[in-house]
Amino acid sequence: MNLEETLQYHHIDVSLLSLPEYQRGGKEHPIYLLRVPVIQALAQWEVLRGLVSETGYWPVIGWDRFKEPLSEEEMVQEILEEGLHIGIQQWLEQEEPHIRIDEEDVRRRADVPPAPFDFRLPHGRFPYTLPSLVPIALVPTTHFWEVPAYLPVQGNEWDPSNAVQVAMMKYWNERWGAELVAMAPSTMEMRVLRPPTTWEDAFLLAKEQYIYAPDVVDQWLRGNFATLVKTLLNGRVWLFWWD
Repeated sequence: MNLEETLQYHHIDVSLLSLPEYQRGGKEHPIYLLRVPVIQALAQWEVLRGLVSETGYWPVIGWDRFKEPLSEEEMVQEILEEGLHIGIQQWLEQEEPHIRIDEEDVRRRADVPPAPFDFRLPHGRFPYTLPSLVPIALVPTTHFWEVPAYLPVQGNEWDPSNAVQVAMMKYWNERWGAELVAMAPSTMEMRVLRPPTTWEDAFLLAKEQYIYAPDVVDQWLRGNFATLVKTLLNGRVWLFWWD
């Protein structure tokens, strides 16, 4: 069965399934776009996630921007090959001098409340989708960490490259069972199956995330790194944003 037939077999409404004209991966590896009612977005994502091994497509809420770029961009396979050869620990060490953390102050503030992290994109508005609907991109891979090669989340040259995004997602999936749920340019949301359960592990993870996406702490959390640590402790939703 093809993708449409498989979705229909599992009682998924395909009346709003489309094939965008511009395809980063070429016609051999097409990305489909399924639009669903806002109130059904997360539930529909769960169903599609459960079908990944059958369909061969990873669902990503929030992406409906399939426009041909003004300038030449990296090919999907080039990004994947580069990403899978990045030593992520080495990259983190290289980028660490750009952040400042007062560990003693963070420990003194260990009792701060967590931030109310929850999925936002499933309830957002999108440039090429009606307000009552949410787009779900169906990306031709069973490995979600390959998605940034198809959907370039990197918004600016100073953000982590799409290859780094590939490497980081793979690393966090192996370490914490993190999975990509939603993504738009410069924004990413993940769920976590095995979140850190100790303060020490949450601190180390928060440090990695601060290096990776400093605007979450510097802007969303108003510079309160301790809040990020507390939020990641047993937290099952991760949010990332680059200004």
